[in-house]
Amino acid sequence: MIKENFKVPNFKLPSSNNKTFEINKSLKQYLVIYFYPRDNTPGCTAEACSIRDEYQAIKKLGYELYGISVDSIKSHLKFIDNHQLPFPLISDEEKTLVA
Repeated sequence: MIKENFKVPNFKLPSSNNKTFEINKSLKQYLVIYFYPRDNTPGCTAEACSIRDEYQAIKKLGYELYGISVDSIKSHLKFIDNHQLPFPLISDEEKTLVA
């Protein structure tokens, strides 16, 4: 459970936008980061598509949005393509953050 004043540990992970996502460099902007178990599963697909459908409203509020799962960048790229996701997905294959 994340509590108020929780300090996010720095991490660097590959992203589907061909960049390395580093949390310390991203904290200068408003962020929405969601974690999900797997690409292309029914529940995760419904969740990603729901977020996709609200993406413009999220951006309009000034937020950057990222999804994180243990899937590879290759899997993420297929997932993005299959469902026209307009936001990058971060790969945590080594389970740096995901327990």
